[in-house]
Amino acid sequence: MGGINPLWCGALLYCELRYFDPIQKRPGLPADVAALVTSITADSVTVTLVNLNKDERRNVIIQTGAYGENTCISVSSGKKSVPVNAKSFEVGLKAGAGGELVIKRKRYSEQPTFGFPWSN
Repeated sequence: MGGINPLWCGALLYCELRYFDPIQKRPGLPADVAALVTSITADSVTVTLVNLNKDERRNVIIQTGAYGENTCISVSSGKKSVPVNAKSFEVGLKAGAGGELVIKRKRYSEQPTFGFPWSN
């Protein structure tokens, strides 16, 4: 998630990314999906996502900021870049596949919310 353990910062979650399972409609990564934030800069976050399931596709929703307080401008993978202009987006991972995403974002540009991405 690219953040601090909530127990050490006043019990609030502070992180660059938050993951949601769109099938189970719950916060957190879907089963068999792994994520590792590898870089954080002033205007971007780099994350590696991997679907460990060899037989089934997985989808994950990525929200920029613990409370959706950031705007995702675009997402790049390799030479391909996709404009987003929202606080969250969905990624599809083929069976056994993974890759690195560079998420360009504008910090503190959205109203923070406890709502889930599908409730907006």
